[in-house]
Amino acid sequence: MVITVSENQNKLMELVAREVEKNHGVVFLATLKEEGYPNQASLNYLKKEGFEKISGGIYLSPLYYEDEMYIYQKRFAKGVYSHETALYLHGLSDTTPFIYTMTFPRGYHSKKIKEQPISLVWKERSVWQEDQMTVKSSNGNDIVIYSMERTLCDMFSTRYEADKDTLLQAIIKYMRRPDKNIPKLLNLAEKYNVLDKIKTYVEVLL
Repeated sequence: MVITVSENQNKLMELVAREVEKNHGVVFLATLKEEGYPNQASLNYLKKEGFEKISGGIYLSPLYYEDEMYIYQKRFAKGVYSHETALYLHGLSDTTPFIYTMTFPRGYHSKKIKEQPISLVWKERSVWQEDQMTVKSSNGNDIVIYSMERTLCDMFSTRYEADKDTLLQAIIKYMRRPDKNIPKLLNLAEKYNVLDKIKTYVEVLL
């Protein structure tokens, strides 16, 4: 039986409040629909409460600031922030990314992804899932990226056209980090066929 807002206003309020807390201010219209609330009834309530539409079917509470990276992560759960975006999040680059780079497993397709300001990278699933980690976005929300070592290997790949100055800055910053893991970096570099390139920098900077 479809639940109407007029019959269960309090339940809808409670559901929205739970979603806001769970998703750091974000409410997905699809979630409300799954719980039995028609789209129009939910829209009327969200608009009345001052929620802002930030994308198709996604609304933001007036009590929160928009966190683009977190929202993309929620919309495209298979995406992993990588390359220049991951460098920035790790503090290995001073350049704020205007377009986010995300890596997806081959075979994952969504028309909505291609409509977003996201640079897409595709990897075999076994490579895509390796060395992922969770960090906080600038707004304190959980997002998924690759480790520093994996990110450097991705940047040095011959299949990726990275800016040379960005590479140099990244490897210098990495070598100054107290939490660097050079054995791990070299092992991954060998696995991803970039050992000679990375080893040259490491030997000079050690």
